[in-house]
Amino acid sequence: LAYMVRAGRHADVLPMVVRQNALAGGGKCVPVCAELASCNQADTATRLAMYCAFGDYEREIGRGEQLVQNRMPYVQWLVEHVVSQLDASELMQRNQPGAVSGTVESARRDAEEWARQIAEDLPSHLVKPLTEAPLGSLYSAGTYRVERLAALCAVAMPVLSQHCAKLLSRHGEHCGAASVVLCGAGQVGGSRSDPALITWALLELVPKLGLQTFQGLLQQLRPDQMPPQSQMAVAQGLLSAGETMEAVKWATSANLVGAPATHELPYAHFENTRQFRPCDLQAFMTAAEQGGDTASALLLGELQMWWEPSWNHLQALNSLCSPQKFGLRRQQ
Repeated sequence: LAYMVRAGRHADVLPMVVRQNALAGGGKCVPVCAELASCNQADTATRLAMYCAFGDYEREIGRGEQLVQNRMPYVQWLVEHVVSQLDASELMQRNQPGAVSGTVESARRDAEEWARQIAEDLPSHLVKPLTEAPLGSLYSAGTYRVERLAALCAVAMPVLSQHCAKLLSRHGEHCGAASVVLCGAGQVGGSRSDPALITWALLELVPKLGLQTFQGLLQQLRPDQMPPQSQMAVAQGLLSAGETMEAVKWATSANLVGAPATHELPYAHFENTRQFRPCDLQAFMTAAEQGGDTASALLLGELQMWWEPSWNHLQALNSLCSPQKFGLRRQQ
């Protein structure tokens, strides 16, 4: 393949890899991508890396760790390549905290539409040169490259989404990382999104971009459609992002699953046998109390005692309830 590049047969490289899939595995074509880029064949290099990263050619291996290891060298090359094409001022402008600009939103929409069109038959689309940004678009070619990479990863190979988002963020392209998260959530519907990816975004990207970027995603999420573990993951992310009241709401919803209802909990028989489990809600109780919502703090304290009765959890209730209630809980 490298010889073909040096001989000027750039157009034959990708069709050969499509025909002989074994050439793509394990990052073997990364040097070929780099050589193509050095020969002013950036478009061919990008298409080759996209096929090797996101093409469906390893059915026999499955979708586990082996697939991630085989594909990540191409994702890393793509991230480094597309970020290097952005000039410094554009990179800074894209990654400013605050409301998302109209040009970024437009680029995200166009890139997602492009990714959905080609994902069904990646080889036949990628053997042709990549299309330019739609006529009349206000964003740059550099922005479109980043958004296309983010969208194609989320649409064609969701198992790589978190890895790709982390790489983009590590290279200073937090906006592109957010695009991976948002496109992935749009693909499956907010409440079926990967909770680990959403939690990572809330922990790592919200401090850099602000919460406005993810407001739409958070509004899509429905606690009642998610398992308690996923709800708690979102709650932890929101708490780290400083959204204390939303975090308290999610933590309460997660711990009410399987417990007595809110209006029944104050009168529940805490001495009865039930399924206990570890439960630490102290951070959420403190946040609610500091926000002046003592009712929510008390409810969380009661839930904590319901799931994991302990002396420490009993003491946490002391400042939140009346002496009579505290005495009753201690007795139970």
